[in-house]
Amino acid sequence: MAKKIKNARADRNEFKKEIILLIPILFILTLFMFCVRGSVVETHISDLFWFTKGEYVGDLYAYFRMQIFVLITIVFGVYMLFSIFIGEIKITKKKVFIPMAVYSLFVILSFVLSEYKDVALWGAVDRYEGTASLLCYMAILFYTMHAVNSEKAVKIIVKCFAIACGVLGMWGILQFFGMQLDSLPEWLYLSSGLRDVASIAEKQATDAVTLFFSNQNYASFFLVFPICIFGMACISQEDTKKKIAYAILTGVMMFCLWQAASLGGMVGLAASVVVAVIVAGPANIIKWKNSLGLLILVGVISLGASLPVVMKEIKSGTVSSILGFETAYATENSKEPLKFVTIDHVITDGEDIIFSFAGNEIKIETENGDVRRVLDETGNPYSSDRGLLNVSSRFDEESGYTLIEVETAKQTWVFTVFNGEVFFFAPSGMGIKLDKVESIGFENNQSFATYRGYIWSRTLPMLKETILIGNGADTFSIYFPQDDYAGRYNIGYFSDDTNIIVDKPHNMYLGVGTNTGAISMIAFIAIFVIYIIESIKVYRKHEFNGFKDYIGMGILIAITGFMVSGLVNDSTVQMMPVVYVLLGVGFVINRMTYSDRI
Repeated sequence: MAKKIKNARADRNEFKKEIILLIPILFILTLFMFCVRGSVVETHISDLFWFTKGEYVGDLYAYFRMQIFVLITIVFGVYMLFSIFIGEIKITKKKVFIPMAVYSLFVILSFVLSEYKDVALWGAVDRYEGTASLLCYMAILFYTMHAVNSEKAVKIIVKCFAIACGVLGMWGILQFFGMQLDSLPEWLYLSSGLRDVASIAEKQATDAVTLFFSNQNYASFFLVFPICIFGMACISQEDTKKKIAYAILTGVMMFCLWQAASLGGMVGLAASVVVAVIVAGPANIIKWKNSLGLLILVGVISLGASLPVVMKEIKSGTVSSILGFETAYATENSKEPLKFVTIDHVITDGEDIIFSFAGNEIKIETENGDVRRVLDETGNPYSSDRGLLNVSSRFDEESGYTLIEVETAKQTWVFTVFNGEVFFFAPSGMGIKLDKVESIGFENNQSFATYRGYIWSRTLPMLKETILIGNGADTFSIYFPQDDYAGRYNIGYFSDDTNIIVDKPHNMYLGVGTNTGAISMIAFIAIFVIYIIESIKVYRKHEFNGFKDYIGMGILIAITGFMVSGLVNDSTVQMMPVVYVLLGVGFVINRMTYSDRI
């Protein structure tokens, strides 16, 4: 009897230690997702010709989250190291530690060799996913793999995640009915010193459900996880009330996914479903038929309530963009009698300006700082009847220079001659030289996947410079050819009333490859591939018995959907800590399930 009491006390003490270790995990899966707080942040790139926001910017969604995540990871990371040092925690041997170490090494090397260390350390404007965040991703993954040690802990983690997602789902429904962050009391997300800064509290310029993320793409990227995990939790339950509760929660998450109006998350979920069917096998599918029927029902209801949004996304994503249909941009709001024609490139060559329209080069020659003549592709005087451009000049008393204005269908391009060289005035007011911009692929389909075709075609050449070591974490926008005004003009990113800067590649893998190098990208992919292969071996036609088995399967299919969705979405500090915590939990469940078989 005394021995049983002693063992019970020892178990309670062990569980108390585990609960302490679970604190950062539970925080990331719950409160972290609601960490929205106004901050004023130094940009460190105000001297770049394409950046127009100034030395300081306001941020709501990323910077504060980054700070909290880095702080809690460091604090509990130190606690875990101490526990390892005194022998309370033993380091497990896992193959995945090798790519984790390689990835971390090249993240560090990219930072050390970066020209923009301030950006590379903490991250770029609106993103803040710098070296500190990337290293903490690896740290929290390692931490989770050693902090979770029992099925009881897994249940606590899932229940807390479910409660948090339930609140997120209610907020998503409120967003559907028109509420946004600025509908809430300002003191919730702005300090007293920032409440007069109107730009920080702006209402999001979208009707889509974004939850507490800055972008609907991030919301859809995230939502694949709760849908898969709670769907499998629903299947695991024998209690009818709990089964229905998880089914409703899954349906609410699906509704938020559809209403996020982002095809990437939808495709990721579809991939998750396919993998689930393949891995589970026919026997389990038949065994789960009642639960699957319930999940299909809530899915159909949520989809029916969102059908117009979903059909619009499918049409734009799989018909117009894939087939390369002409966008409305090409015909709307053109300056008569000028007509919109694709501009191949704009070159400032000595004292000459060259515009190439669909293979036809128009040369504007200057002399003594003013327009001398305009020649067409044959070398003859250009006729304005062709409707490609109009050229004029005027003396600007403020600057003391003659300004050469080239008017095209949607943009007035302003140039000046300085010391015998023509310069283009960027929107920031700085004078720059223009030249052809290298691109790879998507020549006839720049609009693919909401203009990702254009972005990827300009990003792929960047990889040639980052085969070994990258330019530094989150420096993508600095090295992307922002001087490609012709390319951006063609897709509607640059016009008289628009100047959209490309600050991310809209592809998680290209983002890693350009920021921290191709080797780090391979290591990054290897981390997830090792988990997926390991999990498939565990769950392939597996006889599911305990709650943890179903959650492990849910994490597997969620990670798979995440990897597919990452082809069109970007990594972000707003949600990646959640991904790495769940990945760590997945590794732990695999270890438990494998041990149960022995």
